[in-house]
Amino acid sequence: GQWQQAMCLLDTMCTNEIVPNVITYNAVISACGRSEQLQHALDLLVTVQRSDLVPDIITYNACIVACRASEQWRQALVFCEQAQTNYLVPSVITWSAAGNACAMGQQWFCALTLHHCNIRNRDLAPNLISYNAAITACAGGGQWQQAVGLTEMVRIQDLVPDVITFNAAIGVCEMGAQWLHALGLVGALFN
Repeated sequence: GQWQQAMCLLDTMCTNEIVPNVITYNAVISACGRSEQLQHALDLLVTVQRSDLVPDIITYNACIVACRASEQWRQALVFCEQAQTNYLVPSVITWSAAGNACAMGQQWFCALTLHHCNIRNRDLAPNLISYNAAITACAGGGQWQQAVGLTEMVRIQDLVPDVITFNAAIGVCEMGAQWLHALGLVGALFN
């Protein structure tokens, strides 16, 4: 896979005495994360931390994405905290990825809290990905009222809901026998 190629290129750099920088490590950590190779991503983060390099927000975001892919929502939250402890400013990607990790772990309240942290940060505007993470997590937790409310907020924020938005919201309404809300959401698809 791509993660193996990335790891080989990193090894080749080191063998040839080419010193990798934080951008190089970020790329390899990202490749590992996308391939659900969390342990390799964590090992690379430790390597960065033990070197003269300083992890940046992209490093932590890549690790959080790796946690999401491996359904390790608690570890994703640890990385959010570590980034802030290291005086890094979380981005919308940070909050969205951590929210997605919580959604994958069926932690709707945690995902919703992260979404609200994103909203409270005046410098960041939540995007559709962060809304979808919160809606999906609420759906996984059977929280139809929250999911419907977030779906309405997507439209209020002038974001364009996608199939993920509607599938999650309609699905949780169906589970909660909230057919009128589900029909309203289906109608909104065509408006």
